Order: sequence, then structure tokens, then C-alpha cells
Amino acid sequence: MCEIIHKHIHTSQSLSSWDCQHLHMEFTRTDYFWQLKSLWGSWILLITDSKMFRWKRSICRVLILMTVSCICFYVMSVVSDAHRNRARGITDQRAAYGKRAVKAKITKFRISPVSHVVIKGITNQEKEDSRQSQCSVLPLMPRHNLKDPMLTLFTTMTDTREKQLINLITIRNWAQFGAAWVKPVLFLEPRALRGALSAEARKRGWDVLQITDTNEFGTPVFKEIFTRVRRKYKSTFHGYANGDVLFDDTLLRTLEAVSQLLGSMHSTLVVGERSNLNLQKHLKSKFGNVSIDFSFEDLTRKTKRSEAMWCANQVSFLASQKGEPFRYDALDYFLLSHHPFPWHQFPRLVVGRPGYDNYFHVFAKDHGTKSIDASKTLHALHLTGTDGNYAGAKGKDDARYNKKLIRKLEKKKFKYNRGQVLLCRKYTYFDENNTVVVAQRLYRNRQTIDTKVKVS
Repeated sequence: MCEIIHKHIHTSQSLSSWDCQHLHMEFTRTDYFWQLKSLWGSWILLITDSKMFRWKRSICRVLILMTVSCICFYVMSVVSDAHRNRARGITDQRAAYGKRAVKAKITKFRISPVSHVVIKGITNQEKEDSRQSQCSVLPLMPRHNLKDPMLTLFTTMTDTREKQLINLITIRNWAQFGAAWVKPVLFLEPRALRGALSAEARKRGWDVLQITDTNEFGTPVFKEIFTRVRRKYKSTFHGYANGDVLFDDTLLRTLEAVSQLLGSMHSTLVVGERSNLNLQKHLKSKFGNVSIDFSFEDLTRKTKRSEAMWCANQVSFLASQKGEPFRYDALDYFLLSHHPFPWHQFPRLVVGRPGYDNYFHVFAKDHGTKSIDASKTLHALHLTGTDGNYAGAKGKDDARYNKKLIRKLEKKKFKYNRGQVLLCRKYTYFDENNTVVVAQRLYRNRQTIDTKVKVS
């Protein structure tokens, strides 16, 4: 076929009927890619020849062939771009999530990074529960490593009637961030592993583990559950929080800012002040007189999905407008980076009893861990139940268990005020662009001075 075309070009002669028929047969071959590579320039000369317009079939085939070749080139370019993205470590999931985040930012909508899974045989009630649990979380940029979550957040709960409402609200709240960012873990007693609380937690994406190490009164040992989580789950941070504390998107924004400094700061502990919200008073002001038996089903029935108090936007509103700041030495969450930590030297203190929080903070600082006060950027809303703000010290047989153990270990009297958040050498704040910044804090003449010197 090449010889026929070159003959026509160099001799300026019209193509004979035999040449045209032979050319027509050549164009019907299936080796389109070879034709596209060798005859691209010759097609233009063929189409511009005046006598070739008589051969409409051949021209139509040429045009169709050119269209098919363009489509093939487009498909090949898309495939090459996909391979290039995979080589850079950018998966289709990250690209899709990035597009959703940018779209949500432009339209000022809030989306949840929770991945949607289609389950066959789901009931209408489960569909409604799923819609209720998908609260709005401020979208963040896609992470460079989606294999491991940003935070593994764990807690302990007591499956009692008094704590049922608070427990279910906390389960919904922690589950809204999605497993790509926060992996929630719940520790329960052996008898509660088959109860309703365990079933609800698993339904919302939690992992439920059994408590294996306690003191003689049945209270879980803080060191044991923390080390189990660090061995079992791989993430940037591992954190413990009380089972009655709610979080919003500032949790992720603060940890994202701190994670950028982990290379220079090594082991890091993020702590902060909490805000208290009396749950009964809040429900009474919103729904009128409510009984003590006010259940979670009553709350979901009377509340709109966008106004559910476990959603991130409502937690932000309640923490800033309704919540009351609590004491600086009352620590309800500990977010520890993945770096090595001397757990073998830490005593067997138990959770939920006075003293363990301050001692852990002081112990971490004395052993080289950098502590950051996130009170100004991280909203931690504590739901106060009928037992009040000092539930761990009221009517418990082991209310002074931690303080007695600390007294035996320490040669001098332990100063619990050393564990308050104001003594952290670094803190976080929002700058003029509403970006979380980690800055230095000075301590002079028994007063703290929050500087604007950023930590690099």
C-alpha cells in the first residue's frame, strides 16, 4: 500500500482502478495501529485528491479509522496517567476522596470521610440508623498514607442503665470520623462482650476487646490496655479518652498539625482541657421535662439528623457555647505518638480513678516526651451524667487506689499540680487563616506566657 501512495505522490498521476481497489483492500485490514503509525501523513494527500472523492466507501473507512485511532490515543493516555499515579503512590481512592473534599470546600458543604458499603438484606431501621450516624465532618486533604489511620482511639465503658445514653452517644460520635482517620476500640468486661453495648459498637465499626488485667476491685489497668492497643494497631497516634468525651473535626486538624513535627520532636503527648455539659440540663432545656428513663431512641426520634448532638457541628457548638471549661489538672484524653515509650517503668495505675492522669503526664515529661496543650484548638466535650463531674471519686471502693500506689512509689510527696496542661512547653492555637499552629510557651515567675513563636 505504501508503494501505491508514493507512486501517486511522486508521479502526480491519478490512481488507476486497480490501485484504488488494492488500496481499498489494504484499508480493510485489522492492523490499525500499524496503519496509523506509517500512513498518517499519506492519508491527508489521499483525501485531498479530487478523484478519490468518487470512492466514498474508502474515504468513510479512512475517517472512521482516524476516529478510532484518536479514541485509542485517548485511552492510552488515560491508562498511562493511571500508571503514573500508582507509581507516585496515589491510589484511585485518594484521588476520589480529594475531589470530594475540594468539591465540598467550594460549595461549603461538609462531608464525612466514612466509606459507604452496600450491605444486602439491610432493614429500614438499620438504614435510618446509618443515615443518623453519618454526621458532617470538616473535610481534610487526603492523607499520603491511607493504609494506617491517623489515630487509634480507645476507651472503657460500663454497661449500666445510668450510662447507657452517654455510651451510645459516644459510640456514634467516635464512629463518624471513618476508619481511615480514627479507629475506635472499646474495652469491656467479659460479661458485657455479648450485650447490647458491644453489639452497637461493632455495628458502628468499633473493635471490641476484652479487659484482661484489672486491680483487685475489677478496674482496668491503664498501662495494660494502652500497650495492647499499641501492639495490635498501627497508627500515627494512639490515644485514650474517657468514654463520655465527644470530639469534633478539631481533633483531626490538631493531630494533622502535630504530626508534621513528629520527625523533629520524637515522642509527643497531646493533652488538653475539657468542657463540661450537664446532659440532663441540656435535654431539659431542649425538650422540656424529661424523665430519668429518657432513652437513646427518644433522643433520635426527637432530634433532626443535622442537629444530633453526637455530630461534629453540634459538638463544636455545644463545646464553645454551652460547655463550661473545667480544671486545668483534669485530663480526659491522652494522644501519644507511635514512638517508643518506657511503659515497663510506669506503675499499675487504673483508669477512672483520681491521680492517674496527672501522674502519667508528669511521667511522660520526665522521661523525655514532649507534651503539647491542645486546649485552644481541640474541642473535647465531656457529658456529665447524674453522678456528676467527680464520678471516679464518689462511692468507689478503690477511689484512692492510685494515690496510695503513687505514695508508695515516690520518695517525696508527689505534686499533682505538675500535671496540669498550663505547664506544657508547647501549645496549639488558630492563626488568622484558621489554621492550627504549634507554638512555644514560656513559664516565668509562676505565670505562663503563650508566645507566637512557631515550632519548626
